[in-house]
Amino acid sequence: MFKLSVELSLRLPVDDKDIERYGETSAFDFQSNIYSKRWGADIAYQDYEGFYVRNPDDLFPSWNKDGPFPQRSDLEARNFQLNGFYIFNHEKFSYRSSFIQADKQLKSAGSFLLGTTLGIFKFEADSALVPGNTDAALEEQIKAGRFAILGLLPGYTYNFIVKDFYLNLSFSAGPANVWTKYRTDADVSTDSKVRPIVGVRAAFGYNSQRFFCGFSMVSQSISYDVDKLDINGQTGNAKLFFGYRFLEKGFMKERFF
Repeated sequence: MFKLSVELSLRLPVDDKDIERYGETSAFDFQSNIYSKRWGADIAYQDYEGFYVRNPDDLFPSWNKDGPFPQRSDLEARNFQLNGFYIFNHEKFSYRSSFIQADKQLKSAGSFLLGTTLGIFKFEADSALVPGNTDAALEEQIKAGRFAILGLLPGYTYNFIVKDFYLNLSFSAGPANVWTKYRTDADVSTDSKVRPIVGVRAAFGYNSQRFFCGFSMVSQSISYDVDKLDINGQTGNAKLFFGYRFLEKGFMKERFF
């Protein structure tokens, strides 16, 4: 059987008024979710430069609500993440059925999961991450930070099947060791802590012999603790999709693997 799927995603246009109010962001975002019968993997590399302060009322009492949001064009954040997980009940449960429609699971079933995650998150700015002229200014003015993460993620997933309709819910949580290095005006500091990490997946849709459609999301989150500053990191994606399976003809009938 020949299996080939093509996925296309488009970036939504940004209005000029939004750029004036929130600033401009330079972004590169690559994410891939891989599902086989027995195991799965997630790969992500993200590089964002240019941010704005979402809650200026809490930080800048004199901020004009009719004006642009305070912007940080000097702030850059980069993230690399690699996850892998094993599906114990792979004979009865299929991630491929609910997330990429390469298979079709006929009866409801679930499976325990065991995963691991490896990640590196960095940020850097020309000035302090939290400006000294704000109500939330820190004693140490942090300009850059790096976090290396290694974690274990046990979990459980279940596919609910009703004829051609399906619903998948997945949850994983576990400990992750976070090695931290951050730079201030005066010094460079290092630290190591164990932090909780959480992974969530969900999908629902319709999967018939020819036509399929649905929604899926993948998310992983962890919080970093630097001095008195909490940084919440989240990586993931959401997809709304529909597709059609063509009849196998010619070379498509050949088995290559």
